[in-house]
Amino acid sequence: MKYHFRCKTGWQGSPCGLVFFRDRYHLFYSTNPDADRYGNICTGHAVSGDMIDWEEQGIVAGPGVHAGSALVSGDMLRLFYTREDSAGIFEAVSDDGYVFAQSEAPVALPPAGKDYQTFRDPFVFENEGRYYMTVGAGSDGVAKVLLYESEDLTSWDYKSELLSDTRFGSAIESPSVFRLEDTWVFMIQGQRHVPSRVLIACGEFDGEKFIYDEPADPFKPVETGTEFYNPVPAEDEDGNVVLIAWLFSTKLGRGMLTVPREMFLDFNGRPALMPVRDLMPALKTESRFVDFDKGTLRISIEGRTLFTKQYRAEPDIGVIEDTETVELFLDGGTENISLIIC
Repeated sequence: MKYHFRCKTGWQGSPCGLVFFRDRYHLFYSTNPDADRYGNICTGHAVSGDMIDWEEQGIVAGPGVHAGSALVSGDMLRLFYTREDSAGIFEAVSDDGYVFAQSEAPVALPPAGKDYQTFRDPFVFENEGRYYMTVGAGSDGVAKVLLYESEDLTSWDYKSELLSDTRFGSAIESPSVFRLEDTWVFMIQGQRHVPSRVLIACGEFDGEKFIYDEPADPFKPVETGTEFYNPVPAEDEDGNVVLIAWLFSTKLGRGMLTVPREMFLDFNGRPALMPVRDLMPALKTESRFVDFDKGTLRISIEGRTLFTKQYRAEPDIGVIEDTETVELFLDGGTENISLIIC
């Protein structure tokens, strides 16, 4: 594939960390290096100068290690993740970005006295000199996001349930909180399409709670395709927010990572996504896979319809095609539709 990362051998899972460290982008991702199917999950590593052409570096953690996040702190690159054989959040640290020392004991545990059937996908970020961690969770059929706080990244204190809502199913995956221009963004992946699984809310984060700009209906979709999962936000070398996610087809049983996208606020103050600068020359206004007729946007291949959606007016359409994928950026990035087509 020309624009998308997929590991050369084994099963390609979701991204679990993207950072700019020592003049290179470091991408971490879930993979089963032994077979083209889920199982024996490890954390793979790739590096790039532009987030498009990647060089695989092998396995840095696992087996039995599941998705998390990456953070640069001072001269160190840190990974945070969960393990199958132990409850809690673990850490791996590197001073060169290639060799990691893994913690023997968890640096954070589920809150005492509560039974969380799901506890996964830690995302770590910094705000005003302190560090915070969101963790996707679920308890008794209620989807939750837990919040932790730390001064040193190795000792974490549980703060609160940042979110608790049955509308999103029984668990949240890949929660993240990050600053975008002058606002804060809270991104989650639920188990239900309401109307999409990946949703974004804007507001303020005060270190204790997230204050929504639209409290009555805070979460909105940006990506409306059905094969977009587990997005990971990061900052590029210029400080812009970029996003990369897992593009996975349950029908085909395989996937790859999406093209990297820059996130920004549109004229209405809502998050939008467009391809990163180095990919903009590949953005086309027409595609043999995309058609708009009589209010219907249709994505198809060889006469087989893969996706349809109704619009009151024809949207402005930008398309990036690759060997097996089509990714649409509508109306300046206010809506994305990403699909594996073959």
